[in-house]
Amino acid sequence: MIAPRYSPALSWIFGLEARRRLRAMFGRVYVHGLSACEATLKRQPVLLISNHVSLYDALLAMHLARRWGPAARCMMDADNLRARPFLGRIGAFGVARGGEGDVEALRYAADHLRAPDHLVWIFPQGVERPEELRPLGFHRGAAVVSEAAREAAVIPLALRYAFGSGPRPEAWLSFGPPIPAVEGIEARRDAQERAVEAELARIQAAIAADRLRHAARGSNQAADQAADQAADQAADQAADQAMLTGRGEGFEVLLRGRTAPRFAAWPERALSWGLRALKGGRADAR
Repeated sequence: MIAPRYSPALSWIFGLEARRRLRAMFGRVYVHGLSACEATLKRQPVLLISNHVSLYDALLAMHLARRWGPAARCMMDADNLRARPFLGRIGAFGVARGGEGDVEALRYAADHLRAPDHLVWIFPQGVERPEELRPLGFHRGAAVVSEAAREAAVIPLALRYAFGSGPRPEAWLSFGPPIPAVEGIEARRDAQERAVEAELARIQAAIAADRLRHAARGSNQAADQAADQAADQAADQAADQAMLTGRGEGFEVLLRGRTAPRFAAWPERALSWGLRALKGGRADAR
């Protein structure tokens, strides 16, 4: 196991960099259930169970870690953490799959989940997998942690990246309600996998509803080419702030893609260049 070396300052800085990259990559980042998850976190520790889709998952974790504070942790592969040691500064700890390293990391995760505001994020798949594959292929590690840390709420999180109506992809996060406890490691693993699959279905329904909404507006624009562009933008922003309908109810805009003039991004670019120079200097020192 590789223990985290949390730094409040670096966590804040890397969280800003993650936000910059998310806004540059995605048109919007939608979220469901985040406020409910954070309300639970204030009352008791939270074990967050998520599917693993891509490297963008790490950016989302870095962005959310700024909200959750110094007691948020994320389990990741030890080899990946050695390749990206800065992730340890925001609360990541490394697990060497198989053997004593695996047991030590699971014990660390369970011991961390002893008080409110303490959170551990685990990707039970262990590797990146397309979100449409079924079964998701969860391993037993998160179930072992939930068995050992019974005071923690186990909350499912589904992640998906998809193109919507705009030119850039959109990121979708759906936090579900706490998973009821069941007896047995295998039963816990199956319950966790089903809960994440249910949140993926919620995202799929929301994407379908969003595409229908944009298609309907597009047909209206085709019928009236003289529609006022400013009014259309205002309607788009109002729709973003509103809840989506149907089974996708409850999604809100967490982040909006950067559309400001290029000069407005200079402070964030300067921060990015500074981080790269810092990493390069450390590499030269080695």
